[in-house]
Amino acid sequence: MAPLTAGRVRPVVVVGAGPAGLTAAVSLARHGIEVLLVERRAVGSELPRATVLGVRNMEMLRSWGLADRVLAGGVDVEMSMLEIPTAARATEGFRIDIGYPSPQQSAMVSPMSPACVPQDHLESVLLEHLAAMPTARVVRGVEAVDVRHTSEQAVLTLREVSSGQSFEIAAEYVIAADGAKSRIRTSLGIQYPGLDGLIEGVMAEVHAPLWELMGDYRHGVYAITDPEGAGILAPAG
Repeated sequence: MAPLTAGRVRPVVVVGAGPAGLTAAVSLARHGIEVLLVERRAVGSELPRATVLGVRNMEMLRSWGLADRVLAGGVDVEMSMLEIPTAARATEGFRIDIGYPSPQQSAMVSPMSPACVPQDHLESVLLEHLAAMPTARVVRGVEAVDVRHTSEQAVLTLREVSSGQSFEIAAEYVIAADGAKSRIRTSLGIQYPGLDGLIEGVMAEVHAPLWELMGDYRHGVYAITDPEGAGILAPAG
């Protein structure tokens, strides 16, 4: 049996439980708006993925009472990039600004500053907060495959990932937070803004005592230049 039925029109359906979808759903639920969030993945990501939160992100989390919980999963670093031959040669590094203010600069306009927090931890904090809100419901293991308009509402076609069973629900509003390859945006004929395929690579989560090598050179991003192992290192909690 499908986890949802098409018995009524829902005020808002959010598709995608990444940071964008979760923050949209929390914002709506905090204003007492009924919101349903559907997510294709049965569980959260097992990889850190993105690792940077800007000042405005942290201000929002602070206003929700979540800043301390989010920061507890992060690491204290300077939000800049250090170009180094290898991790063991951090003393030879060249510091490069990447557009984030220092704590001193941030303090001029906000009590918060940019933070280095892995996305999987951020998502878990936001999801727990959302699930406890009375006007919110989260359903995992359900993917949105299509959306169409009628004169008064949007009709979403959803599919239960485990069974392959499809069904429809209606909503007054749909928020497409299902990523760069959004099926919702594609079904509505909305073009992807910007260029695609600019970079390709492999992401791996590595557990190693690298801080012992780098010492006080604690940065949000490291560009490794040694030709035998060039790439990017990013601390992830």
